[in-house]
Amino acid sequence: PRSRMVELFINEEPYGVYNEVEHIDESFLRNNGIMPVNLYKGEQVYKERYLTIDFDLFNNPSLWRKASIFNRAPEDDFSDLIYLLKLVREAETSSDAFARLKQLAKMDDWALFSAYQTLLQAWHNDWRHNNRLVLDPWSGTVKPIVHDTVSMIGKDEFSLNSRSHALLTLYNKSSDFVLQKHRHLYKFVVDGIIPKTIIHLDNLIPNLVNSMSRDKYRHQQSHSKRF
Repeated sequence: PRSRMVELFINEEPYGVYNEVEHIDESFLRNNGIMPVNLYKGEQVYKERYLTIDFDLFNNPSLWRKASIFNRAPEDDFSDLIYLLKLVREAETSSDAFARLKQLAKMDDWALFSAYQTLLQAWHNDWRHNNRLVLDPWSGTVKPIVHDTVSMIGKDEFSLNSRSHALLTLYNKSSDFVLQKHRHLYKFVVDGIIPKTIIHLDNLIPNLVNSMSRDKYRHQQSHSKRF
C-alpha cells in the first residue's frame, strides 16, 4: 500500500506528524488490478479479538473476515481460506500436501515477503494479527500484503531466518525457499535499496524538523509494553 508522512492540522492547529497509509480494501485491489478476489483480514488483538478461544489465525478460519469479496461466490463462503489453512497443516507431514501448497502459495511470492521482513528485522505480520491475504480464484494463488510492519532494527543480533506464522515457519524449513529468499535479499543489496532509502529519509528531515517544531505535544513521551 502507498504511504506518506503528513503533518496533521485540526482547526489550523498543528497536531504532529503521522504516517498516512492507503486502506487495504476493494479500492486497493482495483488500483492494483487484482479484482475480483477474496481479501482476508486476520486480526486477533484489542477489540477484534475473540475471547475464550485460541486466537492462532492459522488454526481457525473463523478468526478471519473478508475485507473484499469475490462476487461470484457467497459472502459467507470461506472455502478457499479453509482449504489453505488445512493444506498448511497437512503439509507439515505430507510431501503431497506440501507440493500442492507450493502451487497455491507460490514460494517466490512468499520468499519476497519474507525477505522484506528480514530486511526490516520485523515479523509483525504474525500468527495473531496484521495479516492480509489475497486469495485469487482466477490464478489459484494466495499472496500476502504488507500491513502495519514495525521495524525492529536496533536489536543486538541480525536474524536471517525468523518466521512469524505457520506457513512461513513451514517454508523456512525448505532449502528451496531459503535460497529464493536470500536471492531476493542479495538483489536488494545489488539494487542499492538501502542507500536509496537513506537518501529518501535524508530528504524528509528538513520538513520533518519544521513540522515537529510546531507540534505542541513534541515533549511528551509514550511508552508501550509487550506481553
